[in-house]
Amino acid sequence: MEQFCRQRLPRGFEDLTLPFAAVATGLPSKEPVTLTSGNLASAINASCALPVRRPVMREGENLWMAVSPECCLLACRELAPTL
Repeated sequence: MEQFCRQRLPRGFEDLTLPFAAVATGLPSKEPVTLTSGNLASAINASCALPVRRPVMREGENLWMAVSPECCLLACRELAPTL
């Protein structure tokens, strides 16, 4: 996933024309983490990681995918000031 994104998407969030946030779950806290800066490919990879496989290391953090309405709201709240 990360390699696919690296080949097809801009390098970082700041290079996007529209605001974007990826949401993952931090380990071991199991708290949602909103990703809005840094490497775009690794953020997308972290938000798509499946716990049955292995966590994704992103900038020193272990992150898992997070799928819940709360995570969508978290991303919206993070992006609201930029819209």
